[in-house]
Amino acid sequence: MHYFLLVPFYVFIAIGVFLLLSILCRVLRLKLTANALAVTAVVVGVVIVLLPLFEGIQLSDYTGRRLLVIGAVTFLLATIDTLLESLLPLPLDAELADL
Repeated sequence: MHYFLLVPFYVFIAIGVFLLLSILCRVLRLKLTANALAVTAVVVGVVIVLLPLFEGIQLSDYTGRRLLVIGAVTFLLATIDTLLESLLPLPLDAELADL
């Protein structure tokens, strides 16, 4: 039951990884689909949240301060991605706009 505390960490990390991959695609001019980025973000998000638990980090180490930092980094990445959208457009943007 206590593992439900990891859900916000997973959500912010997965969104942050998606945004980071989107920024990398913009800068490197890669043409990847939204599905490829989303699947990669989900897998990396799960690994980042669960791998430390297998290495000995306790569930109590996932504190609100860490979640706040992860959330702030996610919002920073979203801001950078939004600013780069007009400068470095991608085919991915049209695909995401249709959602």
